[in-house]
Amino acid sequence: MDERVLVGVVCRKDLLRVMRPSRNIRLTFLKHHHHLPFFNMDTKVSSIMNDMVVSATPEDTIADVMDLMALHQINQVPIVEPDSNRLMGELTFGGILQIYFKFH
Repeated sequence: MDERVLVGVVCRKDLLRVMRPSRNIRLTFLKHHHHLPFFNMDTKVSSIMNDMVVSATPEDTIADVMDLMALHQINQVPIVEPDSNRLMGELTFGGILQIYFKFH
């Protein structure tokens, strides 16, 4: 049985919200990589994920998905089966543009 049911997403904004120096990072590493942002690697995904997921189905058009992206100011949309909410893939704004410009 495939258990890939979509229950939430974590985006870059969610990660930026929890970024802070981690106690697990060695001081010598920080000394040489002080410009890198770190966050606590022990943070549970469930504590920062958004469970109000904007998603699309395989029957939606690319235009429908792009409208969702614009409306919700997001760059990617998970594609799920309508009845089971099983994750089938995702459509990204960058991916759409890449294919568009490849063929136009």
